[in-house]
Amino acid sequence: MSEQTIKALSVRQPWADEIAEGRKTIETRTWTTSYRGPLLICSTKKPALSAAGMALAVAELVGVRPLELSDRQAAGFASMADCLAPDLLAWVLEDVMPIDPFAVSGRQRLFDVPLRDAAGNFRIIHFGGFDDEKREKRMRLQAVAVCPECSRRVPCWATTRLRVGGADGRFWHAEYGEAMGVCWGCGMFVEPDKGV
Repeated sequence: MSEQTIKALSVRQPWADEIAEGRKTIETRTWTTSYRGPLLICSTKKPALSAAGMALAVAELVGVRPLELSDRQAAGFASMADCLAPDLLAWVLEDVMPIDPFAVSGRQRLFDVPLRDAAGNFRIIHFGGFDDEKREKRMRLQAVAVCPECSRRVPCWATTRLRVGGADGRFWHAEYGEAMGVCWGCGMFVEPDKGV
């Protein structure tokens, strides 16, 4: 089973950037969720700082638990006193992948974002560096599938290599492979339904 949406969470700046850059691995909330799996990190429109109102990264939400004093640095808190609030929960994020930013109308709590834009194009793209032949590697989130072994939600990425041509540096060739994901729970390789 593959889904055509991804769960998303709006995060205020500068913390959304810190998550996207891998410096903040715990997001704090006063409410819990039973959802575990891929999570699109979106910056709020206010305050109007860098990348306001944009999707910035995909992270794996692996757990929600009470916040502990040892979480101070991972949560981006300046003082120990911030960790002592009795109602704060730690949303533990792993495997953060920055993406090419795109505009998102954020909401409170978790919300769904379609994997495709209005024109039908996949919109969540991760820059993966360059290969040995100086070709740019990118990954495109194609589906969120359910692991047949343990029923966890798994992001399925299709990789591509983009060759750069011409003096203007425009891309002239792209090859996408088959989409696939690896379940963080059991390690099983997962493919989306072929109807994606």
